[in-house]
Amino acid sequence: MNEQGMPPGLKGIVKSVDDAGQLHMVWENGRFLALVPGADRFHRLPEPQVENPAGKEGLSEETDEMER
Repeated sequence: MNEQGMPPGLKGIVKSVDDAGQLHMVWENGRFLALVPGADRFHRLPEPQVENPAGKEGLSEETDEMER
């Protein structure tokens, strides 16, 4: 992403995916910009694991977190 104020390593959360396959993000710097697969470099971060008192496997958030 060649956008001012969007440095490498910035994290965001996927809010929606449009018909063109763009990932509409809310970034940790407060901006709302889409990632374009094939044009922007990014990767998905591992899902956070939440401890369950019943000893079951961890639960994950419904949204995906990405880092560019």
